[in-house]
Amino acid sequence: MAQGFIGEIRMFAGTFAPRDWAFCNGAVLGVNENPSLFSLIGSTHGGDGRSTFGLPEMRGRVPVGSGHGPSLTPRINGQRYGVESVELNISEMPSHNHPMQASTNPPTSPSPANSVTASPDSSGTPFGFYHEFGDPYTAFDSRVVDTAGNGEAHPNMMPYQSINFIIALKGIYPSRN
Repeated sequence: MAQGFIGEIRMFAGTFAPRDWAFCNGAVLGVNENPSLFSLIGSTHGGDGRSTFGLPEMRGRVPVGSGHGPSLTPRINGQRYGVESVELNISEMPSHNHPMQASTNPPTSPSPANSVTASPDSSGTPFGFYHEFGDPYTAFDSRVVDTAGNGEAHPNMMPYQSINFIIALKGIYPSRN
């Protein structure tokens, strides 16, 4: 593997980190053992900044450039954004309704297929019998259809394939010019 710049991050399909590289897994390292890398990334990714510092945590993450620009949201280097799953609340759903209709006519069918709920007939037949489509219907009151969902989070990730990210612990110290 070609020698990299200290602090350089690469994608790596291997199951181990090559010599002088480490997985970007949020591990905390000693400053005394890795002074060059610490001088470049500091405690941006964790650690106490005196005796320890953290490596970037790239598991389950997509890299995004830091900084700001026209029509872009500012991003701070090392800051984590987003979540893997999310629970939507009412304010995040588009405005919509779930209208229900019923017939004011007596039941004509015991099956809900191609039917709507019917009015009880004069003998007091209970709801649960149906009237075939075809005549005018009455809309249910908006309070009849209640909130749906069970409050569980759903995946919030684009299609992806996992791969390891590694960071150079040793190598060429990058110059500023």
